[in-house]
Amino acid sequence: MKQKNGLFKISLLSISLLLMAGPAIAATIPLMAETFKNQSASSVELLSTIPNFGIILFVLVSNYLVKLIGDKKTVLLGLSIALIFGLVPVFSESYGLILFSRFMLGAGIGLINPLAYSLITHYFVGEERATMLGYQNAVGSIGSAALTFIVGLLVQGGWHMTYLIYLVAVPALLLFGFFVPETKYTEAEKPVAKEVTAVKNNKIHPKVFGYSLLSLLIFASFMTLIIKLSTFASESGVATVGEASIILSLSTVAGIVSSPLFGKIFMRLKFYTLSVGLFIIGISFVVIALSTNLWLLGLGALIGGLAFALVTPYLFMQASQYAAPGQDNIVSSVLLVGINIGTFIAPYFAGMIGMLFSNNQAYFAILMSGIILLTTGIIHFLVASFNKK
Repeated sequence: MKQKNGLFKISLLSISLLLMAGPAIAATIPLMAETFKNQSASSVELLSTIPNFGIILFVLVSNYLVKLIGDKKTVLLGLSIALIFGLVPVFSESYGLILFSRFMLGAGIGLINPLAYSLITHYFVGEERATMLGYQNAVGSIGSAALTFIVGLLVQGGWHMTYLIYLVAVPALLLFGFFVPETKYTEAEKPVAKEVTAVKNNKIHPKVFGYSLLSLLIFASFMTLIIKLSTFASESGVATVGEASIILSLSTVAGIVSSPLFGKIFMRLKFYTLSVGLFIIGISFVVIALSTNLWLLGLGALIGGLAFALVTPYLFMQASQYAAPGQDNIVSSVLLVGINIGTFIAPYFAGMIGMLFSNNQAYFAILMSGIILLTTGIIHFLVASFNKK
């Protein structure tokens, strides 16, 4: 498409609203636990994170499906699956059916996830491509914050109502269906053969897997706050479920605000950027776990959100340094697998903490996750200092 108008750009970006929509209903966990009394706390929390398991599997399926039916049909299929299965919990109280529907929501998101990036790189070049990729990242974060905020409003009507947020797929379906054409590739444009050859001739650097494992640990720890905050608010009486959801959305907004500053911060802190980010997040978790009022809780969440914006871009940037020519996509995929596995196992990670220390209270899981992040930050600082010398 030679003429890339505003509506076309908006249509491309609209699919990114759903990319981080899976955990948006985390604030409803205490209410759902009352409905599913026969299920363990970890099983109920799994409803918040199992979409990430679907994403992991169907990101791999997406490339094969594109070859069969094309880019546009794959996106429309993914959006349709996310819409249909995202709304199932509105009408059901069957734990098994809801668990399956949440997995399928992730499957739908997984189908569109890689295309949210690749279509932009296909249609745009140079500075315009960089700008659109920046917008894409921002739209994903804004979608997560907005949906979490709306959950905080809808939860007043019961947890079933909160799943109406997945109606956001409807405008994305309409915009993408009407204003984005079926992508046409010529043989010269196809990057696949070059990338496959590069991967065959160049093994993935071991440090890439190291960063993936580090991502897994960081996200499993960080997601503990997402899935436990509303439970902590209920147990402590510091905030209501609705207020906890709004605080989570504001934390995400804080990250959106600080993300554009990453480049300037990295230029100053260099390889200590991750250490500082993890240390601040760890402190914020401790503040949250020990908070006795709504303002202190909100302050801790905002500080954590601001600092977390330093973590993800640092991990991707550093891992990319070890990518051989043609390995950029596979390196990013390895990192995404670590991130999504960390997100998926977060409920069991929190449960394991409770089991090891014989304390299943939400505040303790948040506190220990903060200590883990603090420790990881200190270890990274020492490693960075050693490597620098």
